[in-house]
Amino acid sequence: KCVPSSKKKWKKLCLLKFLWWSILVGEITGMMLI
Repeated sequence: KCVPSSKKKWKKLCLLKFLWWSILVGEITGMMLI
């Protein structure tokens, strides 16, 4: 889970985590569709 904070480092980390998860989910759904 991402903890909202004023620190830029945490914001970047959360964004990276979100992107990684969206890619992972996209890969799984893509494999399921094929």
